[in-house]
Amino acid sequence: MIDFGQFGEFIGALEINTKERNRVTLGETLLGTQKRFIQQVRAGMDDGVREFVTLKCRQIGISTISLAFDMYWMFSHECQGAIVVHEEGARDQFRAILDMYYDSLPSEWKQVKVQHNRNQLVLGNGSMFQYKVAGLKQTSSKALGRSSAISFGHMTEVAYWGDPEQIGSLKSSMAEENDNRFFNWESTANGFNHFNDMWTDAHGSVSVRPIFITWWSNEFYRASKGGAKWRQYWGPKGRATSQEKDWIIQVEREYGHQLDEEQLAWYRWCRAEKVTDEMQLYAEFPTLPEDAFVATGSKFFTGKTMSAAYRVINAEPKPTTFRFQFGEDFTDTSIIESPERNAHLKVWAEPVKGAYYAIGADPAYGSSEESDRYAVQVYRCWANRVEQVAEFC
Repeated sequence: MIDFGQFGEFIGALEINTKERNRVTLGETLLGTQKRFIQQVRAGMDDGVREFVTLKCRQIGISTISLAFDMYWMFSHECQGAIVVHEEGARDQFRAILDMYYDSLPSEWKQVKVQHNRNQLVLGNGSMFQYKVAGLKQTSSKALGRSSAISFGHMTEVAYWGDPEQIGSLKSSMAEENDNRFFNWESTANGFNHFNDMWTDAHGSVSVRPIFITWWSNEFYRASKGGAKWRQYWGPKGRATSQEKDWIIQVEREYGHQLDEEQLAWYRWCRAEKVTDEMQLYAEFPTLPEDAFVATGSKFFTGKTMSAAYRVINAEPKPTTFRFQFGEDFTDTSIIESPERNAHLKVWAEPVKGAYYAIGADPAYGSSEESDRYAVQVYRCWANRVEQVAEFC
């Protein structure tokens, strides 16, 4: 599908503007996070996977390396594709980066540029990318997948798309058997929304691979031993906290990376002097995926507490799930078991005779004309706790 050695030469020629070093080649400044992304994509493609859901933290160059991959794919495969962004400003920025990449390539490597405007990039080898804007608000058009069939897609900041139904519209236009197909949904987290659903579903999928790229893969995010940051936030007698010990164990077990004292010292410095709000820190620089989602979804509980609860919930047995079927009359209504994705009702525990239950309901459109989500939850109650046993949503 792709010669990754050749791709390495390709990115070695691409020029990019950097925050610290002005304009340099992408190959000179390739970060550990970008290398990890390439490795994860390569491993997935070796297993036959062509669709990826990438959860990332901020400022680690994933969009930059993804755009380089986009251009290389266009040059080496004849394809019809789309770059889908969350807002128009991102579209203009991506277009400018692709122009910079193109201009920096040796002429013998270039495909002829037939057209490049705010709507599309067309090359002489027949490849074409459309630029699409998903938008930050809900829309009735559901137009992302209309009038197009794509074999390649780069979808960015998906967690901030205003209308989750646009995802289904786009997926319906994606090739399923084309040998040259490739799709990447990459985003930072934004609470327990549609992107969290995509991330969770990818873990149980045979055709979609989840990729987690965060701060500990960036070799520059560390406080050098003996330096001022290391002395202040670790020191000769430094010890990992209980939370840091938990991170060390989980990161090594799940991702094969060993967190060291220089990285933990940097993270402490970042929390104390750079991103002082703990929840914002977890959202922008999560150590584990659940840190990112719970931090952006809650401002009341601490990140540590929410992350621990999130892991407990994920370890619980899956509920039995049902879907309602409606006939011509209300009395014709029936209920059948169904996959969780399509379920209306989840049941974790069957009713117990003599038990006490409480029911709570949040109706649709209760707070505004846009708040169309709803839920009915059932709890079994004891003197010292409540336990959720069912949910209709």
